Amino acid sequence: MKRYISLFIISLLWVGIYAQDHYYYYKGEKQYLTLDKTRLDITTSTHFQKEQMRSTEFEILSLNDLTTQNLLFGSIKLQSELKDTKYEEIINLLRNNKDVIAVHPNFITSKNVEVGMSPYFYVRLKEASDYDLLKKTAEQKNVVIVEQNKFLPLWYTLICTRETPDNTLNIANYFFETGLFASAVPDFLSDDLFCTNDPDFSQLWGLYNTSYPNIDVNACAAWNITRGNGVTVAVLDQGIELTHIDLQANISSLSYNSESNSSPSQIFGDHGTHCAGTIGAVRNNNTQIVGVAPECTLMSVSNSLAGTPNSRIKRADGINWAWKNGADIISNSWGSSVQYDVIDEAIDSAFIYGRNGKGTLVIFASGNDYGSVAYPANSNPNIIVVGAINANGTRAGFSNYGTELDVVAPGANILSTILNSRIGRKDGTSMATPHVAGVAALILSVNPNLPAQQVRDIIENTAQKTGGYNYQTTSGRPNGTWHQEIGYGLVNAYAAVQAACPPLVNFTNRTVTTNTVITSCGDINIENVTVKNGAKLTLDAPGEINIGNNFEVEETGEFEIIEN
Repeated sequence: MKRYISLFIISLLWVGIYAQDHYYYYKGEKQYLTLDKTRLDITTSTHFQKEQMRSTEFEILSLNDLTTQNLLFGSIKLQSELKDTKYEEIINLLRNNKDVIAVHPNFITSKNVEVGMSPYFYVRLKEASDYDLLKKTAEQKNVVIVEQNKFLPLWYTLICTRETPDNTLNIANYFFETGLFASAVPDFLSDDLFCTNDPDFSQLWGLYNTSYPNIDVNACAAWNITRGNGVTVAVLDQGIELTHIDLQANISSLSYNSESNSSPSQIFGDHGTHCAGTIGAVRNNNTQIVGVAPECTLMSVSNSLAGTPNSRIKRADGINWAWKNGADIISNSWGSSVQYDVIDEAIDSAFIYGRNGKGTLVIFASGNDYGSVAYPANSNPNIIVVGAINANGTRAGFSNYGTELDVVAPGANILSTILNSRIGRKDGTSMATPHVAGVAALILSVNPNLPAQQVRDIIENTAQKTGGYNYQTTSGRPNGTWHQEIGYGLVNAYAAVQAACPPLVNFTNRTVTTNTVITSCGDINIENVTVKNGAKLTLDAPGEINIGNNFEVEETGEFEIIEN
């Protein structure tokens, strides 16, 4: 009878693990997790042998010594994403083995990072005299105090045992929720290398915010799907340094100086180069920084952005030149104190005629006047208007706001490329705007046929509600709740790409004569396709790539499959 009750209790515990919210505490705030039912971790005695647990439904990948504990620790891969009942059955089967000490659930963070979990967790005392409270609570939950940290003596490492009544996550949360301790967190297992080898990535809080988790554009997760290949972003600004070491691999062969109506573009300052780096600095080149869409093509359209004669009509020329020369997106980190019909008409033309009638996206900064949205951002409802936030998710004080504001992005203390192949920091909605241009490029790279309005809808629908603002349902704002200081919220690259990305692409009955990238968030089927004339066909999908009949790559053509 005891055996039956024991299994029943274990069953109830694991029903709880997928029926409840999953989170841990960081600086007293809940950080939410998603249960990953494709993986588990396991702690066993040294007597355990993998051969004891043969199954077609799971595989024990490894068993290694658990440091100083005379235990083994390993990972388990489940056959697939299991239904709740089958997931529970496998966990109970494992825990019923006499040599299994604990089975640990795995999770996916809000940044789409897979994390495992060991039997360890860490607790910080409020005062050194609270050790007796730690000892008493540990005894109540049948966990063992392993050691005191020799450098930070208020921190202790504890380990769960076979008699511990819950998994490590819930036990750590219990310790914190007693209110007796300053902190308690599980020992999560993840590969903690940054998602790029660019050495200054750790300083790009807009892409990966370590001080305030989740207050960033969620770029790393998006890069598991796409990096912006095949999309051209025009930067209408003071010109991009075309030979910058962290940009040149992504620079378009086409550029334009609107002031002189000639090519190539010219340099009038470092503002445009800074914006370009945030959009599309090269990834994994072990150099400086990385952009939101690190494989997009950057098109330099230069203008003085100064109060010089004819400069305003020349900005209109720059917009028209960009969409007529293949720009999918035009990023504009500038404003004007006077309104101009000619600029309005150029913007209209981009929306109507750009991308063969699908519309070129036009993105504008809201302005830095501590007041209402500036012109031209406020001139056309089709413009994506971008405000700026600080690293804690609140509106940057300088960032203009109001009725026309659509979304926000990181805009304070932003590190990016500047002249002479250097990097430097700037503030402003000018710095926020290229973050959104990069997200738009990621969207179009996975679904290039989307009309401009649908791209805008996706950006607004998937924005993160950040900063603690009271978002409300607002007339004329159909894409979710909205707030005048923060718009729909902070752009979320990963959520936007997921929303845009087709789960299946059928690429059939085609002759490929120019370099072509086919991207799917699931599978790609290819049939009756010929690659010729020196073209390269690239298939990029995390799922299956099925090559059917009549697929031919002629001698001068190329074919590549990218494995995610």
